[in-house]
Amino acid sequence: MEDGRTAPRKKLPPPASGRAPAQSAGPDEVYAESEIFRYDCPILLLGAFTHMKRFMILVCGIFQNIAASAASKYIGNYSIDIGGGDAMSAVHLHILPSGKYAVTYFGGMQTGVWQELPNGKLQLQQDHDPVYFYVYARQNSALKDSIKFNFDNCAEGSAKVAFAAKKGFSNTLRPVFSPDGRRYSEGNEVSLPASEVTALYLLENNEFKKKLHEAERPRTLDNLLYSFPVDKKYNDYKIILNKAASQQPSNYVGEFVDGNLLLYGTGPYPETINCREKRELREEERKELEEMMQVYGGRYGSQAQATEHANDGPVKVVYQRLKGTTQAVNLGAVTFIKPLFPAEAPADSR
Repeated sequence: MEDGRTAPRKKLPPPASGRAPAQSAGPDEVYAESEIFRYDCPILLLGAFTHMKRFMILVCGIFQNIAASAASKYIGNYSIDIGGGDAMSAVHLHILPSGKYAVTYFGGMQTGVWQELPNGKLQLQQDHDPVYFYVYARQNSALKDSIKFNFDNCAEGSAKVAFAAKKGFSNTLRPVFSPDGRRYSEGNEVSLPASEVTALYLLENNEFKKKLHEAERPRTLDNLLYSFPVDKKYNDYKIILNKAASQQPSNYVGEFVDGNLLLYGTGPYPETINCREKRELREEERKELEEMMQVYGGRYGSQAQATEHANDGPVKVVYQRLKGTTQAVNLGAVTFIKPLFPAEAPADSR
Protein backbone atom coordinates (compact mmCIF):
# COMPACT_ATOMS: atom_id res chain seq x y z
CA MET A 1 0.00 0.00 0.00
CA GLU A 2 1.28 3.48 -0.76
CA ASP A 3 0.66 4.85 2.76
CA GLY A 4 2.70 2.04 4.34
CA ARG A 5 -0.23 0.37 6.06
CA THR A 6 -0.72 -3.41 5.93
CA ALA A 7 -3.37 -4.51 3.48
CA PRO A 8 -6.37 -6.40 4.94
CA ARG A 9 -5.86 -10.13 4.85
CA LYS A 10 -8.09 -11.99 2.44
CA LYS A 11 -8.79 -15.64 1.89
CA LEU A 12 -7.98 -16.12 -1.76
CA PRO A 13 -7.42 -19.32 -3.67
CA PRO A 14 -3.74 -20.15 -4.11
CA PRO A 15 -2.20 -20.26 -7.59
CA ALA A 16 -2.31 -23.48 -9.55
CA SER A 17 1.14 -24.54 -8.35
CA GLY A 18 0.05 -24.21 -4.72
CA ARG A 19 2.62 -21.49 -3.94
CA ALA A 20 3.25 -17.87 -4.66
CA PRO A 21 4.98 -16.94 -7.94
CA ALA A 22 8.75 -17.50 -7.80
CA GLN A 23 9.61 -14.18 -9.48
CA SER A 24 10.46 -11.59 -6.82
CA ALA A 25 8.73 -8.25 -6.94
CA GLY A 26 10.61 -5.23 -8.19
CA PRO A 27 10.53 -1.86 -6.43
CA ASP A 28 7.54 -0.62 -8.40
CA GLU A 29 5.60 -3.77 -7.63
CA VAL A 30 6.23 -3.40 -3.91
CA TYR A 31 4.32 -0.13 -3.80
CA ALA A 32 1.57 -1.35 -6.11
CA GLU A 33 -1.03 -3.90 -5.10
CA SER A 34 1.21 -6.89 -5.73
CA GLU A 35 0.44 -10.57 -5.44
CA ILE A 36 2.60 -10.76 -2.30
CA PHE A 37 0.11 -8.72 -0.28
CA ARG A 38 -2.82 -10.86 -1.40
CA TYR A 39 -1.83 -14.06 0.36
CA ASP A 40 -2.47 -14.76 4.02
CA CYS A 41 1.13 -15.78 4.75
CA PRO A 42 3.40 -13.98 7.28
CA ILE A 43 6.56 -15.26 5.51
CA LEU A 44 5.54 -13.67 2.22
CA LEU A 45 4.62 -10.45 4.01
CA LEU A 46 8.05 -10.45 5.65
CA GLY A 47 9.66 -10.94 2.24
CA ALA A 48 7.70 -8.01 0.83
CA PHE A 49 8.82 -5.71 3.63
CA THR A 50 12.41 -6.91 3.13
CA HIS A 51 12.22 -5.84 -0.54
CA MET A 52 10.77 -2.50 0.53
CA LYS A 53 13.54 -1.96 3.04
CA ARG A 54 16.26 -2.73 0.49
CA PHE A 55 14.65 -0.42 -2.02
CA MET A 56 14.42 2.44 0.48
CA ILE A 57 18.06 1.94 1.50
CA LEU A 58 19.07 2.12 -2.17
CA VAL A 59 17.04 5.30 -2.75
CA CYS A 60 18.43 6.93 0.40
CA GLY A 61 21.97 6.03 -0.67
CA ILE A 62 21.47 7.64 -4.08
CA PHE A 63 20.15 10.86 -2.55
CA GLN A 64 22.98 10.91 -0.02
CA ASN A 65 25.54 10.65 -2.83
CA ILE A 66 23.83 13.46 -4.73
CA ALA A 67 23.68 15.63 -1.62
CA ALA A 68 27.33 14.92 -0.82
CA SER A 69 28.36 15.87 -4.37
CA ALA A 70 26.34 19.07 -4.27
CA ALA A 71 28.00 20.14 -0.98
CA SER A 72 31.55 19.06 -1.81
CA LYS A 73 34.44 21.47 -1.30
CA TYR A 74 35.85 20.44 -4.68
CA ILE A 75 33.03 21.88 -6.82
CA GLY A 76 34.22 24.82 -8.89
CA ASN A 77 36.48 25.93 -11.74
CA TYR A 78 40.26 25.55 -11.73
CA SER A 79 43.10 26.67 -13.97
CA ILE A 80 45.60 23.91 -14.78
CA ASP A 81 49.22 24.98 -14.93
CA ILE A 82 50.86 23.48 -18.04
CA GLY A 83 53.07 26.40 -19.04
CA GLY A 84 52.84 28.35 -22.27
CA GLY A 85 50.97 31.44 -21.18
CA ASP A 86 48.90 32.06 -24.33
CA ALA A 87 45.20 31.41 -24.92
CA MET A 88 45.86 28.25 -26.94
CA SER A 89 47.66 26.62 -24.01
CA ALA A 90 44.96 27.43 -21.43
CA VAL A 91 43.46 24.35 -19.73
CA HIS A 92 40.64 24.40 -17.18
CA LEU A 93 39.09 21.81 -14.87
CA HIS A 94 35.37 22.12 -14.11
CA ILE A 95 33.90 20.00 -11.29
CA LEU A 96 30.10 20.01 -11.43
CA PRO A 97 27.53 19.25 -8.70
CA SER A 98 26.08 16.47 -10.88
CA GLY A 99 29.06 14.22 -10.20
CA LYS A 100 30.60 14.93 -13.61
CA TYR A 101 33.72 16.87 -14.52
CA ALA A 102 35.18 18.37 -17.68
CA VAL A 103 38.64 19.45 -18.74
CA THR A 104 38.43 22.09 -21.45
CA TYR A 105 41.27 23.19 -23.70
CA PHE A 106 41.74 24.82 -27.06
CA GLY A 107 39.83 22.72 -29.58
CA GLY A 108 38.60 19.96 -27.29
CA MET A 109 37.15 18.59 -24.08
CA GLN A 110 37.74 15.59 -21.81
CA THR A 111 34.94 14.40 -19.53
CA GLY A 112 34.41 11.94 -16.70
CA VAL A 113 32.85 11.34 -13.30
CA TRP A 114 34.14 12.29 -9.86
CA GLN A 115 33.48 11.47 -6.25
CA GLU A 116 34.77 12.50 -2.85
CA LEU A 117 36.33 9.46 -1.18
CA PRO A 118 35.76 8.53 2.48
CA ASN A 119 39.25 9.87 3.30
CA GLY A 120 38.25 13.27 1.92
CA LYS A 121 40.29 13.04 -1.29
CA LEU A 122 38.94 13.59 -4.79
CA GLN A 123 38.75 10.83 -7.39
CA LEU A 124 38.46 11.58 -11.13
CA GLN A 125 37.64 8.82 -13.63
CA GLN A 126 37.76 9.74 -17.30
CA ASP A 127 35.03 8.63 -19.69
CA HIS A 128 36.42 6.13 -22.18
CA ASP A 129 34.90 4.42 -25.18
CA PRO A 130 36.97 1.68 -26.89
CA VAL A 131 35.09 1.94 -30.20
CA TYR A 132 36.91 3.55 -33.12
CA PHE A 133 34.09 4.41 -35.51
CA TYR A 134 30.58 5.74 -35.05
CA VAL A 135 28.25 6.09 -38.00
CA TYR A 136 25.08 8.19 -37.91
CA ALA A 137 22.52 8.64 -40.66
CA ARG A 138 19.36 10.54 -41.59
CA GLN A 139 17.07 11.12 -44.55
CA ASN A 140 17.96 14.34 -46.35
CA SER A 141 15.20 15.58 -48.64
CA ALA A 142 17.65 17.78 -50.54
CA LEU A 143 19.46 14.70 -51.86
CA LYS A 144 17.72 12.89 -54.69
CA ASP A 145 19.64 9.99 -56.24
CA SER A 146 22.88 10.32 -54.28
CA ILE A 147 24.25 9.46 -50.84
CA LYS A 148 26.41 11.91 -48.90
CA PHE A 149 29.16 10.84 -46.49
CA ASN A 150 30.65 13.32 -44.02
CA PHE A 151 33.93 12.47 -42.24
CA ASP A 152 34.72 13.96 -38.85
CA ASN A 153 38.00 13.66 -36.89
CA CYS A 154 39.65 11.74 -39.73
CA ALA A 155 42.21 14.29 -40.99
CA GLU A 156 45.32 12.54 -39.61
CA GLY A 157 45.32 9.96 -42.37
CA SER A 158 44.84 7.00 -40.02
CA ALA A 159 41.24 6.33 -41.05
CA LYS A 160 40.73 4.10 -44.09
CA VAL A 161 37.45 3.62 -45.96
CA ALA A 162 35.85 1.47 -48.65
CA PHE A 163 32.45 1.90 -50.30
CA ALA A 164 31.11 -1.43 -51.50
CA ALA A 165 28.60 -1.88 -54.33
CA LYS A 166 28.31 -5.59 -53.59
CA LYS A 167 28.17 -7.53 -50.35
CA GLY A 168 31.53 -8.46 -48.88
CA PHE A 169 34.89 -6.78 -48.29
CA SER A 170 37.11 -6.64 -51.39
CA ASN A 171 40.41 -6.18 -49.48
CA THR A 172 40.83 -2.66 -50.88
CA LEU A 173 40.86 0.46 -48.72
CA ARG A 174 41.79 4.09 -49.20
CA PRO A 175 42.87 6.69 -46.62
CA VAL A 176 40.19 9.27 -45.99
CA PHE A 177 42.81 12.05 -46.05
CA SER A 178 46.36 12.00 -47.33
CA PRO A 179 48.77 11.54 -44.39
CA ASP A 180 51.55 13.65 -45.95
CA GLY A 181 49.78 16.93 -46.70
CA ARG A 182 49.80 20.05 -44.54
CA ARG A 183 46.59 21.51 -45.98
CA TYR A 184 43.66 19.50 -47.23
CA SER A 185 41.19 20.21 -49.99
CA GLU A 186 38.09 22.09 -48.95
CA GLY A 187 35.33 20.08 -47.34
CA ASN A 188 35.21 16.61 -45.87
CA GLU A 189 32.13 15.34 -47.70
CA VAL A 190 31.74 13.07 -50.68
CA SER A 191 28.57 12.23 -52.61
CA LEU A 192 28.14 8.99 -54.53
CA PRO A 193 25.31 7.57 -56.67
CA ALA A 194 22.88 5.72 -54.41
CA SER A 195 22.97 2.64 -56.64
CA GLU A 196 26.74 2.22 -56.14
CA VAL A 197 26.88 1.85 -52.35
CA THR A 198 25.40 -0.96 -50.27
CA ALA A 199 27.99 -1.18 -47.49
CA LEU A 200 30.61 0.93 -45.74
CA TYR A 201 33.92 -0.45 -44.42
CA LEU A 202 36.20 1.46 -42.04
CA LEU A 203 39.62 0.79 -40.52
CA GLU A 204 41.81 2.80 -38.12
CA ASN A 205 45.46 2.15 -38.87
CA ASN A 206 47.98 4.58 -37.39
CA GLU A 207 51.29 2.79 -36.88
CA PHE A 208 52.92 5.77 -35.13
CA LYS A 209 50.10 6.00 -32.58
CA LYS A 210 50.19 2.25 -32.02
CA LYS A 211 53.89 2.39 -31.14
CA LEU A 212 53.38 5.47 -28.98
CA HIS A 213 50.71 3.75 -26.86
CA GLU A 214 52.07 0.22 -27.19
CA ALA A 215 52.21 -0.39 -23.42
CA GLU A 216 48.65 0.68 -22.70
CA ARG A 217 46.54 0.08 -25.80
CA PRO A 218 44.08 -2.84 -25.71
CA ARG A 219 45.36 -5.42 -28.20
CA THR A 220 41.82 -6.31 -29.23
CA LEU A 221 41.59 -2.99 -31.10
CA ASP A 222 44.36 -3.80 -33.57
CA ASN A 223 43.33 -4.19 -37.22
CA LEU A 224 39.59 -4.28 -36.63
CA LEU A 225 37.49 -3.73 -39.73
CA TYR A 226 34.17 -1.99 -39.03
CA SER A 227 31.32 -2.66 -41.44
CA PHE A 228 28.01 -0.81 -41.69
CA PRO A 229 25.13 -1.50 -44.07
CA VAL A 230 24.04 1.44 -46.22
CA ASP A 231 20.30 1.44 -45.68
CA LYS A 232 18.26 2.95 -48.52
CA LYS A 233 16.01 4.80 -46.09
CA TYR A 234 19.01 7.02 -45.25
CA ASN A 235 21.03 9.11 -47.68
CA ASP A 236 23.04 11.40 -45.39
CA TYR A 237 25.77 9.72 -43.33
CA LYS A 238 28.11 11.13 -40.67
CA ILE A 239 31.25 9.11 -39.86
CA ILE A 240 33.16 9.94 -36.66
CA LEU A 241 36.59 8.56 -35.70
CA ASN A 242 37.03 8.24 -31.93
CA LYS A 243 40.77 8.96 -31.64
CA ALA A 244 40.89 8.18 -27.92
CA ALA A 245 39.82 4.56 -28.38
CA SER A 246 43.41 3.31 -28.43
CA GLN A 247 44.38 4.98 -25.15
CA GLN A 248 43.74 4.03 -21.57
CA PRO A 249 41.68 6.62 -19.65
CA SER A 250 43.39 9.16 -17.39
CA ASN A 251 42.34 8.66 -13.75
CA TYR A 252 43.45 10.85 -10.85
CA VAL A 253 43.25 11.18 -7.08
CA GLY A 254 43.48 14.73 -5.71
CA GLU A 255 43.63 16.80 -2.55
CA PHE A 256 44.13 20.40 -1.50
CA VAL A 257 47.73 21.34 -0.64
CA ASP A 258 48.47 24.94 0.38
CA GLY A 259 45.23 26.09 -1.22
CA ASN A 260 45.86 24.42 -4.60
CA LEU A 261 44.25 21.22 -5.84
CA LEU A 262 46.93 18.63 -6.67
CA LEU A 263 45.94 15.71 -8.91
CA TYR A 264 48.05 12.54 -8.83
CA GLY A 265 47.78 10.40 -11.95
CA THR A 266 47.21 6.66 -11.69
CA GLY A 267 47.75 3.90 -14.24
CA PRO A 268 49.73 4.80 -17.39
CA TYR A 269 49.81 8.54 -16.56
CA PRO A 270 51.51 9.00 -13.13
CA GLU A 271 52.15 12.73 -13.46
CA THR A 272 51.10 15.32 -10.88
CA ILE A 273 48.91 18.21 -12.04
CA ASN A 274 48.64 21.52 -10.20
CA CYS A 275 45.15 23.06 -10.34
CA ARG A 276 45.10 26.61 -9.04
CA GLU A 277 42.92 29.71 -8.91
CA LYS A 278 39.74 27.97 -7.82
CA ARG A 279 36.64 30.06 -8.41
CA GLU A 280 32.94 29.57 -7.97
CA LEU A 281 30.95 27.72 -10.62
CA ARG A 282 28.14 30.01 -11.74
CA GLU A 283 24.77 28.54 -12.71
CA GLU A 284 24.95 29.76 -16.31
CA GLU A 285 28.41 28.19 -16.62
CA ARG A 286 27.11 24.90 -15.27
CA LYS A 287 24.28 24.78 -17.81
CA GLU A 288 26.59 25.63 -20.69
CA LEU A 289 29.11 22.97 -19.63
CA GLU A 290 26.40 20.31 -19.31
CA GLU A 291 25.26 21.07 -22.87
CA MET A 292 28.80 20.98 -24.23
CA MET A 293 29.49 17.66 -22.48
CA GLN A 294 26.50 16.08 -24.19
CA VAL A 295 27.87 17.09 -27.60
CA TYR A 296 31.65 16.84 -27.28
CA GLY A 297 32.46 14.72 -24.27
CA GLY A 298 32.37 11.12 -23.13
CA ARG A 299 30.76 8.34 -25.05
CA TYR A 300 28.97 8.91 -28.31
CA GLY A 301 25.22 8.63 -27.89
CA SER A 302 22.37 7.21 -29.92
CA GLN A 303 21.98 10.49 -31.82
CA ALA A 304 24.20 13.18 -33.30
CA GLN A 305 23.23 16.74 -34.08
CA ALA A 306 24.48 19.11 -36.75
CA THR A 307 23.63 22.60 -37.93
CA GLU A 308 22.75 23.31 -41.54
CA HIS A 309 22.31 26.71 -43.11
CA ALA A 310 18.98 27.18 -44.89
CA ASN A 311 17.27 30.22 -46.39
CA ASP A 312 15.57 30.92 -43.08
CA GLY A 313 18.82 30.65 -41.11
CA PRO A 314 20.61 27.84 -39.28
CA VAL A 315 18.62 24.64 -38.75
CA LYS A 316 19.49 21.78 -36.40
CA VAL A 317 19.27 18.29 -37.87
CA VAL A 318 19.40 14.97 -36.03
CA TYR A 319 21.23 11.80 -37.13
CA GLN A 320 20.48 8.33 -35.76
CA ARG A 321 23.31 6.03 -34.76
CA LEU A 322 23.67 2.87 -36.86
CA LYS A 323 24.75 -0.53 -35.60
CA GLY A 324 27.73 -2.13 -37.25
CA THR A 325 29.92 -5.20 -36.88
CA THR A 326 33.67 -5.75 -36.53
CA GLN A 327 36.01 -8.42 -37.75
CA ALA A 328 39.77 -8.94 -37.71
CA VAL A 329 41.50 -8.20 -41.00
CA ASN A 330 44.89 -9.26 -42.32
CA LEU A 331 46.58 -6.02 -43.37
CA GLY A 332 49.06 -7.97 -45.48
CA ALA A 333 46.23 -8.91 -47.80
CA VAL A 334 44.79 -5.38 -48.04
CA THR A 335 45.60 -3.03 -50.91
CA PHE A 336 45.65 0.70 -50.08
CA ILE A 337 44.85 3.03 -52.96
CA LYS A 338 44.87 6.83 -53.35
CA PRO A 339 43.22 8.97 -50.62
CA LEU A 340 39.60 9.96 -50.79
CA PHE A 341 40.58 13.60 -50.14
CA PRO A 342 44.06 14.27 -51.60
CA ALA A 343 46.28 16.85 -49.95
CA GLU A 344 46.70 20.23 -51.58
CA ALA A 345 50.11 21.75 -52.03
CA PRO A 346 51.17 24.03 -49.14
CA ALA A 347 50.00 27.59 -49.68
CA ASP A 348 53.57 29.02 -49.58
CA SER A 349 54.69 26.79 -52.47
CA ARG A 350 52.24 28.21 -54.99
